[in-house]
Amino acid sequence: MTGKVFLKNKTLFSLFAFGLILITSFSGAIVKAHEIRPTVFEFDVTKKNTLLLKALVNFEALIAGRSTQSGQALEHSEQDPRYGELRSLSRQELELEIRKFFPSWIRGITIKFDDASIPLTLGKITIRSPEDMELPRLTEITLKSDNVGTPRSLYWRYDPNFGDSIVRLKWDGDKIKAFWLKPGDIISNYDLFNQKSRPKIELFIEYIKIGFIHILPLGLDHILFILGLYFLSLRLKFLLVQITSFTVAHSITLGLATVWNQFQIASSIIEPLIALSIVFIAVENLFTDRLSKWRPVVIFIFGLIHGIGFSGVLKDVGYQGGSQLLALGGFSVGVELGQISVVLIAFLSLGVWFGRRLWYRAYIVRPGSVLIGVFGAFWFVERIW
Repeated sequence: MTGKVFLKNKTLFSLFAFGLILITSFSGAIVKAHEIRPTVFEFDVTKKNTLLLKALVNFEALIAGRSTQSGQALEHSEQDPRYGELRSLSRQELELEIRKFFPSWIRGITIKFDDASIPLTLGKITIRSPEDMELPRLTEITLKSDNVGTPRSLYWRYDPNFGDSIVRLKWDGDKIKAFWLKPGDIISNYDLFNQKSRPKIELFIEYIKIGFIHILPLGLDHILFILGLYFLSLRLKFLLVQITSFTVAHSITLGLATVWNQFQIASSIIEPLIALSIVFIAVENLFTDRLSKWRPVVIFIFGLIHGIGFSGVLKDVGYQGGSQLLALGGFSVGVELGQISVVLIAFLSLGVWFGRRLWYRAYIVRPGSVLIGVFGAFWFVERIW
């Protein structure tokens, strides 16, 4: 009888381990980091018969992406040594590389006014030089098209290999209509002539969605951190204390980094610390099933770090005033809903069935924490290398 129970438990552990590895392997293909640097495009059709299009681009990542097998934009410098070489170039040297790459890049942009394709010519190239060279070095590029008439509708597509994009349409001074586009998304038949201020509830709901998908399915490192909190104990009180501490902390730094442009910390610092937070939580789970007095404090500190990792999402959109606060609020709600979903999925798939079993901690919590810690350690080494 004892042998059968052991084999049964061992089988459960094997299935659990295999499932976690499978999910991690699948998600790893799409998850790179919390910091997302989409290309930002700003349309100006206020001048008669002329389109001015400004773009803020991390050309170093795009150019380095050409040498990868997939040809896609890079989000981490360690993915290709070519990125590091480009970062070391002077502004003049990088501009030459950009001009070589420009024909390939411009072919990835499709603009149509009233179903008529709009050709774009290259204008000014301004390469920014951040004080911290570990931060992405962005390039502002101006594109122009004449004889566009007075367009009524816009069609927009950006090559999916170039990653996310943000399209901003400005009108009536400081009013902004912004679109956050994932790879493959398009803008089709958007009415330029009859632009209206965006309903506040529509903006709020959109950013709830954006916040949610940055947890599920795109935030694997964040998911593993939340699972680490969940695995400490099935006691609701323990979980609420941890989640509340984490939520308050990352909301503080997310808000600061969003509204205060000077508040920046290099991803080369933040990303290893996020990985280290996963390792810490996983290792502690192996030695205790009780909430120590200092664990919420440590979680709060790690929450501050995770919040900085999320901040680039809202900073690049460019909302101001009330719209910025709505976007920030909606994004934060989406993140919390994503976290709650992770906990619910873990509870419904594991806790509700096996949580009261004597072998739950030995065959699920500890092996799960080990796997979480292994992936966190791998990311930590990878990100500091």
